[in-house]
Amino acid sequence: MKNSIKYLAMMLFSALFLSGCYTDKEDVLYRFTQSGSTICDTTSVTYSQTIAPIMQSYCNVCHSAASPSGGWTTENYSGLQVIALNGKLYGVVSQATGFSAMPKGGNKISDCDIAKIKRWIDSGTLNN
Repeated sequence: MKNSIKYLAMMLFSALFLSGCYTDKEDVLYRFTQSGSTICDTTSVTYSQTIAPIMQSYCNVCHSAASPSGGWTTENYSGLQVIALNGKLYGVVSQATGFSAMPKGGNKISDCDIAKIKRWIDSGTLNN
């Protein structure tokens, strides 16, 4: 009888202890919203760690310094800053009315990457 009480107490303690480590918030566990899309983190957007890789993935093939399509260079900070500050960068990547949709002939940049570009522009296009 004593052993079964000890066993039951140990099981109860274990259940309470382990349940304290569990969270049932899927968005915390899996970084997804209820609609199933991933959460977009725009809290620490920097040129070198965020924007330059996006440009490398989507833009630099056509807008390199060696061959800047449309006269736009996206592979370096100074070239990108010019089109970011004049509104063209956000206009083309968000495919806003009145702008030529970019990347031309390719898939639209993800909404998350567009949000990161917007955040970088709104934060002053820092070279960080």
